[in-house]
Amino acid sequence: MISTLLTIDFWSLEKLVTCKKQFFLSEIKKEANDRETETGYIIGELLKGNTLQIDTEKIETAKIFKYKKPENAKVIFNEELSFEYNNIKYTDIANIVEIEDNLVTFYIFEDKDRLYKAQDSVRGLLIGMMLYKEYQKNIQIKLILLKNKKVSRYMMTQGDIIRAEDFIIENINRIHNLLLQGEEAFIETRGEHCNNCQFCKEEQTKNIKNEIYVPDNDIEQIAKDTAKQIILLEKQLEKLYNRLKDICFENNMTIEINEHIFEPVTKYKYTVKGNVLVSFLMQNGLQPLDYLMIDSKKIKELIESPIGEKLKELAKIEPYRELEHRKK
Repeated sequence: MISTLLTIDFWSLEKLVTCKKQFFLSEIKKEANDRETETGYIIGELLKGNTLQIDTEKIETAKIFKYKKPENAKVIFNEELSFEYNNIKYTDIANIVEIEDNLVTFYIFEDKDRLYKAQDSVRGLLIGMMLYKEYQKNIQIKLILLKNKKVSRYMMTQGDIIRAEDFIIENINRIHNLLLQGEEAFIETRGEHCNNCQFCKEEQTKNIKNEIYVPDNDIEQIAKDTAKQIILLEKQLEKLYNRLKDICFENNMTIEINEHIFEPVTKYKYTVKGNVLVSFLMQNGLQPLDYLMIDSKKIKELIESPIGEKLKELAKIEPYRELEHRKK
């Protein structure tokens, strides 16, 4: 659908979650732009000494925040950050960034009435992830709740950075897959969000019982696009599985979640001729038929049995660790 690099931001993701139709019209077709200038951006520009021609109320809200530069820190205002993946670029702006020897602290602003913690700010974690990739230092979030005059601080962990990266990759893949399907993929609405959405009202008044007409010559292309989506998802799943495997191996740990267990187990690779193995088993009083379907567990039992050393002389056997996934 698009041949050039698509740029999205946090507000694009909000539209994607609440209304795919709105996302398509405003971010893909560029038919609407109702975005207001952020208070945090205004604060950054004021601290840079710039003058903004903007609503007086917004300026006054921004002036509530009083900033004091810390000693021995380099400070950057309204730094542009980006994360590019799968021909889509996510961008955002860190309003105030303080860079010290081994710490980057950035400020994110909330001018609504709601109260929440810095670690619960999805946008804050995304900005933190991009700052970590840029500076390779510890990351601290300072969430400034302007109307409530409160500050929430949070030191990001490696787990936070991994989750933030996975989150943005997952959403970029979702957008990519929708684009592969074409404009029709953005027509589906999400119910309650669409009742007050100007982009959905026209769609909702049409004959919603009628199926979307798909020309016969497009069916093959839709099948191919769907197959591509499956491949993309399989690749993403493989990446996540490998990451979990690395964590389990490095820390020798077992993970149990939602009745699923992931644990490193010892298995064995072996090479031995079938007729040699049958002869060996019979000579040692064992029934070859019991080992017709010989798996890692049975090989382990044989290796640990009294005849294990003799078997090792006949077969090339290598122990290795593998992540096993099972359901309780």
